[in-house]
Amino acid sequence: WDAKAYLREQAGAFGMGQQAASEIATRKFGVDGRFKLSGTAQLQAQAYQQQNLTNSTQNSVTEGRVDNHINDVLSAYYGARMAQDQTAAGATTQSNQLLGGGAYSMRDKRLTLHTAAEISGGTAGSSIMPNRLILGGDYKVTEQSKLFAEQEFARGELISANTTRAGIRTQPWIGNEM
Repeated sequence: WDAKAYLREQAGAFGMGQQAASEIATRKFGVDGRFKLSGTAQLQAQAYQQQNLTNSTQNSVTEGRVDNHINDVLSAYYGARMAQDQTAAGATTQSNQLLGGGAYSMRDKRLTLHTAAEISGGTAGSSIMPNRLILGGDYKVTEQSKLFAEQEFARGELISANTTRAGIRTQPWIGNEM
């Protein structure tokens, strides 16, 4: 098993524009952990709280999931998440979601198709965790580079968005991705 606890704060004017917009002017603390259940399965969990330093909104997330690598070409995961948003005025919205997804590789592991779903029992109230469905694929061009395409459908009380992502990912060395 392995775990980490963290506390980080990022000022609004930090960096040169390279920081994720969702992390600007925030204070975040939490824990992440992973426990090996068997040779093919592991449990992953995280819990964190993030506060926006500009407007005092707050997000809390607790999530747990089991990842299964069924064989060399098939993997799946399932789990649950609770996300809660609180505005500066004290209004609260929440998303209680079931998580699931899978990936299947074919053609000598050059083509991988994947899907992921995050679905709540009712309307997803959390602005950061709407109901989502993602369908996509990766095609390995070289050992370091893959072409990818994904379509995401996101729905919630505060969001209705369809997002298409496509491009090339490359790993020039281990631990780096562009």
